[in-house]
Amino acid sequence: MRPLMISALRALGPSVASTPLPEAVRAGIGAVAGLIIAGLFVLSPAVDSQLGLYLIAPFGASSVLLFAVPNSPLAQPWAAIVGNTVAALIGVAVCLHVADPALRIAVAVGLAITATILCRALHPPAGAVAMTAAMSPDAIADLGYRFAVTPVAAGTVLLVVVAAVYAQLTGRRYPMRQVDDRNAHRTADPDPAARIGLSEDQLTDLLERYRQNFNLGAGDLARLVNSAVSVNQWSSAFATCLSLWLGT
Repeated sequence: MRPLMISALRALGPSVASTPLPEAVRAGIGAVAGLIIAGLFVLSPAVDSQLGLYLIAPFGASSVLLFAVPNSPLAQPWAAIVGNTVAALIGVAVCLHVADPALRIAVAVGLAITATILCRALHPPAGAVAMTAAMSPDAIADLGYRFAVTPVAAGTVLLVVVAAVYAQLTGRRYPMRQVDDRNAHRTADPDPAARIGLSEDQLTDLLERYRQNFNLGAGDLARLVNSAVSVNQWSSAFATCLSLWLGT
């Protein structure tokens, strides 16, 4: 098989490092807990649950981010709550004013993406929130903009609260660590940004320049760079010691 074809096939494979079983189970149990609690509070006997709008499918997508990748900028409270709510408002507005189903869905999702980016609240499930509203004209005609309050905003807030508590109980950090957080080991060591000699603004500028600000926060970028520098220093020190020991 040609090298180019092999390279292309490899590109189709997993791009995420393998995850230990306990971490995968931790994320799954968190999603179960979050959705159960959200369902208990958001669902109401007075609501026609057949509409399918009160424990909505996008909450499942939000749970993936909140419980599986809590350090992602896309999973942070502002992104989740504001992103989902803004998308819901847009989805309702488009649903009430655009008659054609295909156009309605496309416009709702497109506007939701643009608006959440401008609000610095990009949250992938928000696209599904807007689409849910656009696909449910009969239900939206009854609910109107209340859809953005409950279930969307209320349900997302509940998921975020559960995610924060669950992260603390299981040894994770959520919301995401910031550059100026207190040292995690309670030592006098300077924060990672200070150790690598870059300010938070410079780190943010790097993320924006390489279009990675949706994938990584400035604080975690500082920790990654600092870890890489530390590994390199240890490698250099080991190589020097080995050379001295071998007498080369």
